[in-house]
Amino acid sequence: MIKLSLTILFLFLSTRISASAAMESEYINATAFVPQPVLLKEELFDDFNSRHWWGEAGDAPAPTVTWDYFSSTGEPFMRVRWDDADWHWWNYIRTDWIFNREDWTSYEGMRVDAYTTIDLDEQDVDSIGIKLEPRYDGDDDPFDSTIQDIPASLPPEEWTTIDWNFANNPHYEKVTGLVLTLERLCGEEAILYFQNMRLYDSDGNEYPWDRFTYPGFRWTYDFNYSDAYQWLGDHWFPRETLTHNERATQDSAASFHMQWDKSIGEGEAKAEIHNLSEDFSDYTHVRADVKITCNNAPFMFFFFNQDAEIGALTGAKRARSQNQWQQFEFRLPDEPEEFDWENIDLISFIVETEGEETDATGTVYVDNMYLLKYE
Repeated sequence: MIKLSLTILFLFLSTRISASAAMESEYINATAFVPQPVLLKEELFDDFNSRHWWGEAGDAPAPTVTWDYFSSTGEPFMRVRWDDADWHWWNYIRTDWIFNREDWTSYEGMRVDAYTTIDLDEQDVDSIGIKLEPRYDGDDDPFDSTIQDIPASLPPEEWTTIDWNFANNPHYEKVTGLVLTLERLCGEEAILYFQNMRLYDSDGNEYPWDRFTYPGFRWTYDFNYSDAYQWLGDHWFPRETLTHNERATQDSAASFHMQWDKSIGEGEAKAEIHNLSEDFSDYTHVRADVKITCNNAPFMFFFFNQDAEIGALTGAKRARSQNQWQQFEFRLPDEPEEFDWENIDLISFIVETEGEETDATGTVYVDNMYLLKYE
């Protein structure tokens, strides 16, 4: 009798356990295969790898500076063109007057690939000189000057590498500007092409500094209505928003950079790109790599349509940890419904500074901004 009871009990428990396991298995299977969003398309919007350069006059008129891609290779380049120059004239190109301080003391020098459309033999000159002149900590004058030549023996439209070796100068610890002076110009119309500007160390390792990516959007700080901080005080020079100090990957030349000081009292720090004509109507999200010193500070993107005078703001994100590169996706908002995603004139990146959770001062870096379309 006891054996029979134990047998019945065993069978009962076995049946319950089997049924429970089956139910659990069905539950796991039902939740494990929840359909995930399918990424249909992604497109690079800004890799923050191209600084802005300006042409300035010397004895020769100021050159024009443009960016494009070679149709044959797809490689980006910067084009520097001047007209009606004589061989002894000079002019120069420069970065924005001030970028965030960069420490170049661990580098031996800088290189860039270049070629010219000029047949120097026909112009009866030995070479065109290209002089590298870095600037120190907001100073107007270069602290070093090293010239290298494109020789007349180089056939037109053949690439050469220009290599400038840095002098032993302590000012390389706070580089905030760069000038390339072009000397011994010649020809009624002449063009120089530049690709892949990089720093290099004593072991021969190279570090991208400017890839001259087209179109190379020019982000600017909003100093009038935001808590974006001018790290060199009230200096009137424009600030380059890109920095080589921090990059999401070592292949990257730079990232977008912004500092804030909430004591300014505007409640947000903001940088913008203006005068756009962008169509985001075929996309659903924006993705970007972000590194921020305060993991509680909310940050987001804002889009504006000038004709309709209406804007759209993404939801806020917060970093999971501070001082670490992390990837974020921002859904393009459905409201306001009347916002025209086919005609975006302005894009802002914003850090909210008003709340107690945001540190009094801080720094944010942004890299690799992509447009995404999910199913």
